[in-house]
Amino acid sequence: MRRRLLLATMLLLAAGLSVGAGELLVRAAGYKPSRFLLPLGPDLPVIHEPEPELGWKNKPGRWVWPGRGRDAGRDIVMTFWPPGLRATAPEQSVEDRQLWIVGGSFTQGWAVTDEETWPWRLQKAFPELTVLNFGTAGYGTYQSLAVLERSLAAPGVDPELVIYGFVDFHEGRNVASGSWLRAVSGTSRAGRLRVPFATLASDGSLERHAPEATPAWPFRRQLALSFLLESSWTDYRTQTRAAQSQSVTETLLSELDRLSRSRGARLLVVILSQYGPRARAHYEEVFRRRGLEFVDCTPPPDQRVSVPGYKHPGRETHLFWSTCVADRMRQGGLADR
Repeated sequence: MRRRLLLATMLLLAAGLSVGAGELLVRAAGYKPSRFLLPLGPDLPVIHEPEPELGWKNKPGRWVWPGRGRDAGRDIVMTFWPPGLRATAPEQSVEDRQLWIVGGSFTQGWAVTDEETWPWRLQKAFPELTVLNFGTAGYGTYQSLAVLERSLAAPGVDPELVIYGFVDFHEGRNVASGSWLRAVSGTSRAGRLRVPFATLASDGSLERHAPEATPAWPFRRQLALSFLLESSWTDYRTQTRAAQSQSVTETLLSELDRLSRSRGARLLVVILSQYGPRARAHYEEVFRRRGLEFVDCTPPPDQRVSVPGYKHPGRETHLFWSTCVADRMRQGGLADR
């Protein structure tokens, strides 16, 4: 009995020493335990909630975050109407002529006060339309398509125009790449969120997959070694679908267009930001080849102003976007009937 106890103690000690040595090595290499990536702070209201099919959605209500840095003392007010629409006017109304906007946080207006978001400004520019902003932080093309499908299936008025706010990093979101799964787990305080995603079958058709979460390994928030092993496993498991991210995104863009046209609406893809000339050239060629209407609203450097402390485009950038989109709508007759 004493011999077994001694052996068990020695094994535990050896395991502890191995973990300790491994932890020192990975930390020396610059790795850290899992942590929240955005400095939101524990005192801020959570503006999203889990949703079984979409992964998460905007949480209806009026949420106030404090302004930081140069905006200190200037509250950020974010209002979400049921079932999660970002407010585009002082009061919610539904008219016969509608413009629907889908996209991620740049479209939602993360950490930007209601009346300073670009969809709110579009509503002011086109009062004859009802602008509905379905934008949700963290969404890519796939979740935007799912939101559009769900909204079109509900009773009500179909839109005349659908706008998708596109950013090239939506590619990884569409296939739930390992890096994106880690980002979601490291930025959300709304619970352990799951990410729905799409892939392409061997015949090129779109395959849809139920929401999936990154595995939560023990001690991932305490040990850099645990988080490194978890990340390596996640990257290995998702590498095949990550390699499809660009082709999946192209297919999803065409599906957005097909769905919009099936209900008598036009789709306008608004490029909100592209990170490099290669991405710009690629997607402009994709849009033309697939016959998609688009406008490049990537802001110039002097208009790329972030919200202090929240790492997202600020009111100056939203003003640029609203002007760019409104001009394209007028030039292309997209606001006329």
